[in-house]
Amino acid sequence: MPGGHRRARGELSRPTPFDRERRLHVAALLALSGGAFLARLWPILVGGGLYSYILYDDGVFFGAAAAVVNGRLPYRDFFFVHPPGIALILAPFALVGQVIGDANGFALARVSFMLLGGVNTALVGILASRHGRLASVFAAGLYAFWYAARLADRTTVLIGPQTALLLLALIVLRPAPTPRRAALAGALLGLSLSVQVWQVVPIALIGIALLLRCRRDGAAWSIDWRAPAAYAAAAIATAATICAPFFIAAPHRMFEMVLLDQLQRPEMGRSLVVRLEMLEGWPARLGRDVPDAIIVLIAILVLAAVAFVVTRARGVRLWGAIFAVETAYLLITPSLYLHYAAWSAPLLMALLGTAVALGLARLRPSIPTRGFAAAVLGTALALFAPLALVSFSQREGSPIDRPAIAAALGPAQCTAADVPTLLLELDRFSADIRRGCPQPVDVTGASYHVARGKLPAGDIYGGRRGSTAFQRLLQKYLTSGDAALVMRAGTDGLTPATRFHIGREFPALAQYGRTTVLTRLPADRSRCDPSYPTLCLPSPPPRLGCGRLYYDRFPVLPPDPHRVDRNQDGTGCEH
Repeated sequence: MPGGHRRARGELSRPTPFDRERRLHVAALLALSGGAFLARLWPILVGGGLYSYILYDDGVFFGAAAAVVNGRLPYRDFFFVHPPGIALILAPFALVGQVIGDANGFALARVSFMLLGGVNTALVGILASRHGRLASVFAAGLYAFWYAARLADRTTVLIGPQTALLLLALIVLRPAPTPRRAALAGALLGLSLSVQVWQVVPIALIGIALLLRCRRDGAAWSIDWRAPAAYAAAAIATAATICAPFFIAAPHRMFEMVLLDQLQRPEMGRSLVVRLEMLEGWPARLGRDVPDAIIVLIAILVLAAVAFVVTRARGVRLWGAIFAVETAYLLITPSLYLHYAAWSAPLLMALLGTAVALGLARLRPSIPTRGFAAAVLGTALALFAPLALVSFSQREGSPIDRPAIAAALGPAQCTAADVPTLLLELDRFSADIRRGCPQPVDVTGASYHVARGKLPAGDIYGGRRGSTAFQRLLQKYLTSGDAALVMRAGTDGLTPATRFHIGREFPALAQYGRTTVLTRLPADRSRCDPSYPTLCLPSPPPRLGCGRLYYDRFPVLPPDPHRVDRNQDGTGCEH
């Protein structure tokens, strides 16, 4: 008997084929998660770096968090056209930034969101694992390297946290939606709603799915209200708890900015084919060269694959419904940017991964084990390698010459900027707030508020130029301090009148890459070209034409290295 017991223990200690497959599956998900992190980090490192300008929005969201930890509230004290959840998620990083500097806190947040991309990759795999390990690995790999998905969690934007919260909610509900599990899922999705109002779509669809789950009571069927009620109560309570303090502080402005300003954003004039191209995740430079017929064909094939899975696999109809409604919304929403495609990415990748696994499963009975393994490996390489190649070949981020810009700003106490990232990277954002400097945070987004309903369809930039209220806001803010930084003059829609208004206040100009630095005349004019006695323009390079200057009709002396006095009458930029 003891000997038999020892053999039994020995047998139990040996790894079974099931154990080996499980360990291999876990290792594959970990490897793909690591690959996803690198696919988000590498293009930034070889591009502008972690301290570069990547997107306008990521600086707005981190700037909102920095403003909150310094005592300012969105809606009441600055423009913010989203719910407050993202500012609270980023607040710990902004708080750390108060100690190590805004720039370092921002870089830490960016890396953390890239890590979140790796976590989301694993969550997609876990969600798809209900249909087998192959479905799990293929779904995770597609999400890890798909271009649009990596755009959304390479930096501090809204979709990364939303994706994690949605996937966690679906995983929690997967075994059986008991009231307790439904409440937890509702709390997770309520948190996601506090990040972006778009999340009302999956919240509503999951709620409907819970309502449609019936139970048999004798000979009749009835709805079990406990799980839907717990789900709805938790979602509403969580979203209300997060948003209520901000709503109480500024109810009217929060309602206008989060709902009315978003609902009345102008149509960007994107055609159906362009929208399909963006939803398929083509990089901008590559997508322009792809024939429209190929883009439409790919969309048809993807829809066919989704339809195949929804009709053949159990438990994926909810995924398909959420994906379908989200995609339909993205096809009609007035405002669409490339990274928005990542909103529907996790469930699309779970569906496509399941489709690939189902297709391979049909081959398994007809080929030997080694042949099936070769088919799986070949399919993985065929799918993952091109996606990874596209992702790793990108160079992203515009460098910011922080030392040169800081030297040009000198002792300026308050600095205005049309891009909050500039102030964050210069460690001036929080310091300026503590000094009481004006800080609207979302300068460009303010146009949706002050010019609500007046921005024309298809020409947002022209609409901003034509909005007197928005131009006055730009003039007031950009001249409110001792210096101004401008990076997006075209996107902001700066009119000549606004440029010259800023130029009259700041007669010294310097250009560093994409950033224009405008300051008052320095006491030391050794860096100022003597051809422009009333201004302070650096000698070329770069050459600054009138289109890049903020001045008109100013005195010019020979030799005029910037060539702004075309008729050589001694006056520059005579518009």
